[in-house]
Amino acid sequence: MNLKFYKLHVSGDDRILFDCESGGRLPDFPMLAASILRRRRGAGAAGFVALERTPERIWLRSFSRGGDPHPAGPVDALCAARYLFDSGRAPADRIVLDTPDGSLEADIIDSATFAVTLRPPLSPGGEEFVAANLSSLSRTVETGGRRVDIVPVRAGGFPFAVLFAASSREGPGGRPRATFRAVSDDMTAVEARIVSRSRLHVRDRGPDICACACAAAAAAAAFGFCERETTVSFGRRMPDASLREAVYVKWLDDGRLYAAARAEYCYSGEFWLADPSDSPDGEDTRD
Repeated sequence: MNLKFYKLHVSGDDRILFDCESGGRLPDFPMLAASILRRRRGAGAAGFVALERTPERIWLRSFSRGGDPHPAGPVDALCAARYLFDSGRAPADRIVLDTPDGSLEADIIDSATFAVTLRPPLSPGGEEFVAANLSSLSRTVETGGRRVDIVPVRAGGFPFAVLFAASSREGPGGRPRATFRAVSDDMTAVEARIVSRSRLHVRDRGPDICACACAAAAAAAAFGFCERETTVSFGRRMPDASLREAVYVKWLDDGRLYAAARAEYCYSGEFWLADPSDSPDGEDTRD
């Protein structure tokens, strides 16, 4: 069967979006996600988003590259919000998306920029993430003649270990490099550089670039390296143009994290998925 899809991205973190209201019989979503997300033989993306709509609600389901369901992240919500806005199915100022793990609300800032408000950041153990707890949460290691502060934090439903090298706090001249890529099997290591009191630059993005930005911003603010309102850019280098695709993060007074970014289209197209009824094992049999 031929399936209409849309490919969008937030700061380079791409998603394939399938609208169940496009018509026709619904596909096997795990099979479709595993096929279409392949970089070589599929459309290629970091995740798959399926939208279903009832008269009262809009349901969002997310799938990994392996086709496994996983909690919807802020990038999923921003991409869905952009598509719903452009298709004329968004209210005036806010879109509520229901997921298996609860609802996500996306605020409409302009025709391409949207924002989500996430739950407060947490420690890996689920405790409240505040400056008072940093001494027990963070640890410092000496490696290669440098001091590296490691701050574990959960943001947007994803666990991160934010790394601050000493040189990253010496101003724009510093160029810290990651001393190791993973702190533990269940946390994504993220190296953050302090550019100014209102800007961070992150070399890695993890499973969700908005969640990563929120984790880095919360860790930096808790340490006192930057303000609670921060712009986070991404990439191996730091060109001025990267600010266009940066994520704006504000750690609200009530503890929640507010993240805003542009959701852009890559392209749209059709993807052929083998009909399970045509193949004994239900697999895509194309060369």
